[in-house]
Formats: sequence, structure tokens, C-alpha cells
Amino acid sequence: MPDELAPKKQRPACPFYGFYPGPGVLVDQKGNQCACITDSYSPCQMEREGQMPDWEECKYVSKTGRMEEILAKFEVFPEEFREGISLPKWMRYVRSQHLH
Repeated sequence: MPDELAPKKQRPACPFYGFYPGPGVLVDQKGNQCACITDSYSPCQMEREGQMPDWEECKYVSKTGRMEEILAKFEVFPEEFREGISLPKWMRYVRSQHLH
């Protein structure tokens, strides 16, 4: 893993947790918003059900169809980095924190 993606802060196992979706970007809002739900503010449904947020286990957001293709075009602006990074890089960063 490149140094620029070395973990700087522990994140939940979901790259969309705590972000606000904008046009082509995900902006860190430091809350519990699910960025995959774009029609209104929506807190993480896993967390609301008493579970730890985990993208691999999430049953509340459809991960099929065009979603991955669309999200691959997003740039993410997490507080850990001074500049935005691509969503695929961000997903690797978050997953790397939860591999044991």
C-alpha cells in the first residue's frame, strides 16, 4: 500500500459512511450519513439497526447494476487527505484498515 494511503484515522468498514454526495464528489461531513442514498439525508441504516457499518455486509444499498460504474467516477474528499482521491483508492484505504 502506498504511503499516501497509510491509515491516518480509523474509519468504519464502509467507504460511504459519513459522506455527503455532491455532483461527482463525496465530501466528508464527519457524521453518520450514507452517501449512497442521494435523494435525502439518510443515516447509516446498519448503525440504526445496532450493527457496525460494513460495506461488504450492507443489505440496505443495492450494489448491483450501474452503481459501481457511476461511483467509480467519484472523487472523495476525506479529512485525512489534503486533496481529493479517487473512490477506488478510498475504498482500498478503508478496506485496508479492516483486513486482519
